[in-house]
Amino acid sequence: MTNTLRTTELIDLAWGAALASGEDIYAQWTKLSHKLAAPNCRATVAIQNLGQLDLLLRALEAEALPAPAMGSLFAAIHRDILSVSWVLNAYEIVRSLNRTEKAAAEATGTARTPGLDDLITRFALARMPLAKGEIANYSAKKFKPSEPIIMAHKDGSDPRPYVNDGSLLTPRAISAVTGAIVWRVVDLGTDNDVTISRRELSDAFLALAAE
Repeated sequence: MTNTLRTTELIDLAWGAALASGEDIYAQWTKLSHKLAAPNCRATVAIQNLGQLDLLLRALEAEALPAPAMGSLFAAIHRDILSVSWVLNAYEIVRSLNRTEKAAAEATGTARTPGLDDLITRFALARMPLAKGEIANYSAKKFKPSEPIIMAHKDGSDPRPYVNDGSLLTPRAISAVTGAIVWRVVDLGTDNDVTISRRELSDAFLALAAE
């Protein structure tokens, strides 16, 4: 009889390997959690947990290189599932921190964390299409049916009016530099398509610790 490891044991091994290879990065997540969230224990733990998932994803992303060699199709799908989960979780944490800081600044004049507003804007561009299948900051009052947003492929083919019904599909790719999932989203602030990678969002979040 073969001694097959259980799924729980395999996950524990994967997480342990990721932590061992990313101790310095996890130290940054820990520093960030104390800087932004203390003395809120729940928020502190939430940021540190986000950091653990970040380490696992960084390990998986490294194994996706050199692009475009992606390994198995399932590996790419699993990496995408975890990446989307990370973005949605991180967005809620950043949004909560931003709301708390704004309230404190209005009440007591407490200084805001530099870069936090820009970070939540960047997260929102990815979060809306990934979570709701909609373009971020779309307003039916601003974009009337008589003047629709025209969606098309990157080469301009297959143009069609955008319908805000939750059916928007977000194109994906894999970064040739980091192995991270990259999403192509619409930025109505600049009227352009932009690419946002999970690693870019992670690095920008961690950069707040140095501000």
